[in-house]
Amino acid sequence: MGSSASSHRRGGGPPSNGSNMNNSTDSMSNEVEADCTDAPDPKTHTAWEAQTAEDKKEDEGDSKEVSVEEKKESISETVTFLMTTEDYATEESLEKFTTLAKISMDRINRPELGRYITELGFADLYVAIHRNLYSHDLFNVDSEDESRKQAQINLKKMRVAYWNFTDCTAELCTALGNNGALEMTIKELTHPELAHDKLKKETKRNVVQGILGVLLNSIRLGDDNRAVYRKAGAVEILHTLMACTFLIVRVQCLLTLSYIINEEESEKITASDGSIDTLLTWIREGLRTKNHKTKKFGFSVEELMIGLNNLALNDNNKVNIVQKGGLDPLAKMMSMAFSDQEQELAAGLVWKLAFIPSNRPVIQQHKPLIEVLTSMRSCENATLREACTGALWETNEGKIDLPGHVLHTEHAADNKHIMISYQWDVQKRMIMLKDDLINAGYRVWMDVDKMEGDILGAMAEAVENSAVVLVNLSQKYKDSHNTRTEATYAYKQNIPIIPLLVEEDYRADGWLGALVGTLLYFKFFEDSQLEQNLPYLIQEIGNRGKVGADAVITRTEIQPVKASVTQSKPPVTQSKPPAPAPTNKVQPSPPRVAWSAVAGWDKAKVQEWLQKNQLGSVGNKLAECSGELLVQMHKQSQRAPEFFHNALRQDLGLDYMTILKLTSAMEKLMT
Repeated sequence: MGSSASSHRRGGGPPSNGSNMNNSTDSMSNEVEADCTDAPDPKTHTAWEAQTAEDKKEDEGDSKEVSVEEKKESISETVTFLMTTEDYATEESLEKFTTLAKISMDRINRPELGRYITELGFADLYVAIHRNLYSHDLFNVDSEDESRKQAQINLKKMRVAYWNFTDCTAELCTALGNNGALEMTIKELTHPELAHDKLKKETKRNVVQGILGVLLNSIRLGDDNRAVYRKAGAVEILHTLMACTFLIVRVQCLLTLSYIINEEESEKITASDGSIDTLLTWIREGLRTKNHKTKKFGFSVEELMIGLNNLALNDNNKVNIVQKGGLDPLAKMMSMAFSDQEQELAAGLVWKLAFIPSNRPVIQQHKPLIEVLTSMRSCENATLREACTGALWETNEGKIDLPGHVLHTEHAADNKHIMISYQWDVQKRMIMLKDDLINAGYRVWMDVDKMEGDILGAMAEAVENSAVVLVNLSQKYKDSHNTRTEATYAYKQNIPIIPLLVEEDYRADGWLGALVGTLLYFKFFEDSQLEQNLPYLIQEIGNRGKVGADAVITRTEIQPVKASVTQSKPPVTQSKPPAPAPTNKVQPSPPRVAWSAVAGWDKAKVQEWLQKNQLGSVGNKLAECSGELLVQMHKQSQRAPEFFHNALRQDLGLDYMTILKLTSAMEKLMT
């Protein structure tokens, strides 16, 4: 299942607090190169020059140390005033916005202060302030509104505080998404005076950069805001804005888009605008500097890598990254050991790139990259170890040593389990499902507390010892390279897959869509659906993974060393003796025939098998069917039953009862 290895990226684990991203206005960078290099503490690209010369002089003169409690008191007084005033386009309001902006510059205490101001209703204030300031005809130079210029100044200053506090306060980002503030901010970009060809004027460009700063932070820390952005039309709006001639604006748009676009949109957006080239160029430049930030705009390598990782969710982009020489900076990044975050992002990206077959030989031949990936498999950082192992696993198509694995050629079916493959955001619901399946008599494997040690090895063992794998269908599941490795490995091992829809209205595309194809799925995107749909799921699973199954599977298996399998508890002692088991339960099941043995059958042997199973009437329609084709038919019946049944009915002209008899016979033979 998805783990913290992907926590830096879309669809990964729990979001970080953002403290390493520094997407905030304390950097004071600007489109003018001199302003960027002269800005106080030039931390990142994503801010306009939020302070005027007068502000800077005030700051320089205000050297008094202020405690966190004093800052909280000041925040409380300021927010109280802003909640009671009727007009925000005044000098008094500017004074309050300036106070909050200065407090938000405290990077050390910003997370604590951000949570505090959010609790006071800072998100709702955004909506009220925004509406009021825009009511002053902001961009109409012919307006008779005397407060118009004051409203422009106040809008800029007000947004400094929101930009900085959204940099590290996930609660604020979520609240802004829930109350309509982010939708309002996205729509703000459609104002005719903020169009891409109107941004030569610095005042307007500052407004746009402030908008993009808040939007980028709020999607980076607020996973649930993705739906808000898409519903508000952010994809089209930001893509249009990328026609701007100012590079800083284009890259802000690109990084924000990387969190919200789907496979098709990603390919369209990156196909012709040089986005991947730009990110790779700036990553290389950042790696040459002492602080790993680009000289011109202060982009950090880490945030550029997050954007590149997001774009790499599209398989065509994976190919482009490798073709454009993207492996070189990744190897360098891992070798330099500038930060754990950079190394994790680099290894995670290699893991993603290795999902593409054409990329694998290129990665294999990149000696410095393979060497550093191999050496990092024994490092102390568990997240980095997992990412390196995953990258090597996919690069070598699973042919790497995993500690603790023992090969066996025979495995009792009563040790098989149901595996739940999921992403962390639906863990609570999946635990409920696990408990329900256990109560129904199934053995269930589910990683609840995050596996320790050889994570990939434990995953492989869990898959290989599964009777069925329950695969979640959601955007976050699709975006995680951990779950992609799990699900595709189950497919390669011919383990039957049952999809569970855990995100309403989600339609599987890309690799996940190809994997599940036309398989029947079950809806579990609400807790209430557990009781409603569990009986249907159990009916689909059947006896696979049931405690006490006695069939023997004769194929190569990797046995679990320490699999997290939970099974049903022993029956409770009853006052009456239990009723004798039905006769059909005590009769031993005949051993199943190995797939490899069936694959060796010739056409005559298949015809003989059909006769024994009262299917002689279809012998002429399956006259060209060998054992190998029979095995493939069975696999298709497991992976895509709807397609399989339609093919038998339409192509071979079989009636419903004959299809059932044929399917049943194949199941008895090979499951």
